[in-house]
Amino acid sequence: MPIGWFKRKVREVSNRLPGPRAKVEKILLVHYGKTPDFDESRRLLREVGIRADFDPTDIPAAAVEAKGGHRATVVHAYAAVLTLQDKGQLRPNALQRTSAHVIDEGGEQLIVAVVWNDIIATETNAWVRQLIPVHLDRAERDDVQLAQERSWRMLEDESTVSFVAAAQDGEGKQFDDVYIAVSHLPETDPQRMLEHMPKGFQEWSTTILTNLEAPLDKSDIAHWLLCTDDKGTQAVHLTYLAPGKHAVYPSDLLEFPESEEEYSDAPDADQDPDLVERLSDTPTPPTD
Repeated sequence: MPIGWFKRKVREVSNRLPGPRAKVEKILLVHYGKTPDFDESRRLLREVGIRADFDPTDIPAAAVEAKGGHRATVVHAYAAVLTLQDKGQLRPNALQRTSAHVIDEGGEQLIVAVVWNDIIATETNAWVRQLIPVHLDRAERDDVQLAQERSWRMLEDESTVSFVAAAQDGEGKQFDDVYIAVSHLPETDPQRMLEHMPKGFQEWSTTILTNLEAPLDKSDIAHWLLCTDDKGTQAVHLTYLAPGKHAVYPSDLLEFPESEEEYSDAPDADQDPDLVERLSDTPTPPTD
């Protein structure tokens, strides 16, 4: 159901939010199943406006139903943004201007995608913004139980993605639901990468997390490995540890343990931003 109709109501019933206006081209509310009603839509817009410091009043907004999978994800949001751009309803480079916010309060998860007027501020690793949601989507398709963990779901939220996009090698940060560490390697070929890890990937990763004083065994952990090579190829790998529940490692950097129950097989590195389109089922086209 389109929600553009409620823009008039927003002007009538919402208190104005602080922050500049006219910074955003469009807002998409990506849902799975039931379309948010007027009150829920208004609340979502206000919440994201506060998070991202803008006033959503009068900004075009639309609801998008996520098709395929079992929940709304950032991949669905990205697919909707690309669809609108292809139809001429968003200006070029829309994906590079999009931030995605996970609204997860114990009920149905929604994604609020904010398409800004300008490209998001230059970040050291801005390219990960497209690869991270794709990588998470692939891993979740292999193990749907991952989606039950809030720490996993929040890995594609703007708050955590923006940290990874700006992080230097060896940075770590504790978020409400997950501790995130970021490492860089100047290689994308797994064999060449392993040359930087003489004692193996797992010991290399554990050493980095220990040196960062990451709360191992006390918090869920995500260790992102960002890779670039001299040919300009870019890739991401993820280690995700939820104590007593999940242990996800990059399979192309592991030697197989004696017992296959010792680890979960994570997808190989994602390198192609166009995977966003190929991995997503076409969402219901949004309308104002």
